[in-house]
Amino acid sequence: QKMRDEERQKELRMRDEELRMRDEERQKEQKMRDEEEKIEHERQLAELRRQTAELRQKNARLAELESKLNKILHS
Repeated sequence: QKMRDEERQKELRMRDEELRMRDEERQKEQKMRDEEEKIEHERQLAELRRQTAELRQKNARLAELESKLNKILHS
């Protein structure tokens, strides 16, 4: 009986260790996925900022051309 109890305890400890290791592995994988997602979001944000700056430049150029056109039309 005592030997069976010890064997059972040993099995439980081994299973607990295995579950703990699997959980750690899952956590590492999730952390890596989260990091990859963060990097991708940062890349997308940088691209959107670049596009926004480009559109602002084009908008300023259009306003400039509109102003010149209005001067020509009203002169």
